Amino acid sequence: MGYNIQENNERRGLIFRVNELRSRRGLVASDFELEDVNGLEQLFCNMRLRHNVDRPDEADMCVRDGRRLNIVNRFKLDALTQFNLGVER
Repeated sequence: MGYNIQENNERRGLIFRVNELRSRRGLVASDFELEDVNGLEQLFCNMRLRHNVDRPDEADMCVRDGRRLNIVNRFKLDALTQFNLGVER
């Protein structure tokens, strides 16, 4: 696509020129080569595997004497759901 970007009072001419016009379309399933995938690679790439329980701004409960309680569950650490683990501190 070529655009003539200018205001009425300016005489700059054509700002950029495109030689070849190609339309953009969304990807369809046939664009991908489907191999033996089970989704584990994507799961582990996107999974949050670490959580710092010593951060005071993420404390779930604070007590008068300055102590705090951090609860780490499946919402804070995705790996707990996948591996059926629990964390207590």
